[in-house]
Amino acid sequence: LLSAETAQKFSSFENFPLEVLGSRKHPALMAQRLYAALRRLDSGTVDIILAEGFAEAEMGRALMNRLRKAASRVFTPSPAPCVLFVCSGNTCRSVMAEAFFRRQWERENLPGEAQVCSAGLMTVDGLSPSREALAILREEGLSMEDHRSRPLDRELLEKAHYIFTMTDLHKQQLLERFPRCACRVWALGEYAGTNLEISDPYGRGMEAYRLVAAQLKIALDRAAVRLKMEIQSAGN
Repeated sequence: LLSAETAQKFSSFENFPLEVLGSRKHPALMAQRLYAALRRLDSGTVDIILAEGFAEAEMGRALMNRLRKAASRVFTPSPAPCVLFVCSGNTCRSVMAEAFFRRQWERENLPGEAQVCSAGLMTVDGLSPSREALAILREEGLSMEDHRSRPLDRELLEKAHYIFTMTDLHKQQLLERFPRCACRVWALGEYAGTNLEISDPYGRGMEAYRLVAAQLKIALDRAAVRLKMEIQSAGN
């Protein structure tokens, strides 16, 4: 549920349909459409409704009061969104992605302290990163020596604002288990616009790890730029 002005920024948003209430210049009309839209969606098969917030003055206050009454949870923008990287074992790709993105966060001067974590779809608790992944990170002046693998769970997903998988298959597997996260899940190459699949380097030698590191840095550079723009847009 959003205004016509905000909808222009999401014209290519594919994960779920947009319900445009009208222009912010005509709040009374937006209020009328809001009531009708909520009734219509409530009678359908919709699991989650996300709504734009409005300045609480005059008719904007009425809009926000109606949204609060309809809401089961109210989310407010975080100055530092939580970013979660997901691969299979959480010992190679997602570990390197986590380390690289923490650095990229600082380079792009993104707001707040980086909230970056990683997990695996097919792993157990407590595994150390692969020797090759640690060696690649040391070459970059980074360390994940203390990292231990963690299986993906609902707790991690609920606090993450952005969830990036290494491949399209990972994305499909994640959504089969947690379909309600669809609006926050992207394959990394999809979000970054590279469309690259970050293949598993495990057991394939250092050159495979170097290739993965190069692909990750390219994708994460672009992802950080897009994320920064989205944070700034949300703040406006």
